[in-house]
Amino acid sequence: MGEAGVALVRSLRPVIRSTDRELVEKLYQAPSVLLDSLDLSTAQQVMSVLDETGADFSLESSNDEFTPGAGTYEIAISVKRYNQIAEVIRVISELIGTDVKQALEMLTRSPSVLLSKISLATVEVFQKRLEGLGVDIFSSQPAEAYYDVFYSGPAENKPEIVRSLRTLGVVPTGLEINTDANSPVICTGADFDFASRLWGYFGSGEDGLAVLNQNYQTFDLQLIEAKESDDLKDYLAQHFNIPEKVLPKILSTLPVVVMRSLSPTQLADHMLALSGLEAQCEGHLTTYQSYNIELDSRESADIKRAASTLALLTDIAESQWETDIRNSQGKPSTSLNYHQGRWAAHELKQQGIRNKLRRLA
Repeated sequence: MGEAGVALVRSLRPVIRSTDRELVEKLYQAPSVLLDSLDLSTAQQVMSVLDETGADFSLESSNDEFTPGAGTYEIAISVKRYNQIAEVIRVISELIGTDVKQALEMLTRSPSVLLSKISLATVEVFQKRLEGLGVDIFSSQPAEAYYDVFYSGPAENKPEIVRSLRTLGVVPTGLEINTDANSPVICTGADFDFASRLWGYFGSGEDGLAVLNQNYQTFDLQLIEAKESDDLKDYLAQHFNIPEKVLPKILSTLPVVVMRSLSPTQLADHMLALSGLEAQCEGHLTTYQSYNIELDSRESADIKRAASTLALLTDIAESQWETDIRNSQGKPSTSLNYHQGRWAAHELKQQGIRNKLRRLA
């Protein structure tokens, strides 16, 4: 695939007699054979055309050993910083052929699976193209991954959900089911077979059930209590890039989030290190976090700009946002998910509109 995106299909149509679907599959599961059984002269002519596409092609002898790519991977994206989001949208649109609206929808989910059934080579292309743009690219082989199951519906309905799982016979022997009605966790560490059966029975998001690939989970690290020390300050400054002059304020206003969008491994490492520095921490899964955004300004122009920004990041009309902001004195009741909230806060700040996020869950 190289530096080219899915638009490469248009360039290949005159050269390769395949359907667009077949061409896309070959691109995303590269390395793959596009044409075979060509004489040298024809092969060289084809290469002269393909070299202009921006993708990586090579001529190989039919006698050479060739190992094709396997479409066993999928990739997901999670935004960490929003200062280069326009470039992220451009690259994603180019690589997978989405329009801006579709790219926005992907980026406001947390995290969002971009592509499935792709090769490792394609994973590496995405990682290279999006490197340094403030996003994390997660790759996984779903058949080998482990999954956590969560329930986000009414607490009083959780026991019935658990009974349904047992009645359907989808719970494998040895998998511990959490029956605590006040906990969103159903189980952790389930295999792909169990996850697939759950998707088959309940669909995506139905009945409040969600199956999350552990490879895609991200957490915010919150510092709850801490004994101030030079070692603790050094750790916070070195690992979380907190300026030294800000550290006293941070430690005097606990609890506070000191790092966002950590992988499970990163979270565990930091929590272990901080516990050794007499600091108490918690990790909060970002997937189910929701927020209200509150605006300081009551100026009509600021309200209109805020409504326009919020409409862009949600499925709610600009006029509805504007009405909600005005009627609520700058505290609209509509909730935003993790990425919608943080993205909106960033955009409004860039526009000079002071705001703050209030976490709901």
